Amino acid sequence: MATEEICETSLSLQKRLEEELERLKKILGINDLQVIWIPEGDPKLSGKVEGNTIFIYEVDEEKAIDALRHEIIDYMISKVIELSLIHI
Repeated sequence: MATEEICETSLSLQKRLEEELERLKKILGINDLQVIWIPEGDPKLSGKVEGNTIFIYEVDEEKAIDALRHEIIDYMISKVIELSLIHI
């Protein structure tokens, strides 16, 4: 694969992740998240949430989208737990 094709694929998947994130944010009423795609960034993880940023490490597009969806659920659960602990 030529370097130009790799760059085009990278931009395409980053854009696809951003579009999916925007779609999910609208459905879920979330405003403060962003996604960054780092292919093969951490071989032990598909993705992770740090603060308001979701990092996706999957190379395959469908796996990356699935990881994004998983991390949004993780983010939402973490927010509920944080709010619960504040009110204890």
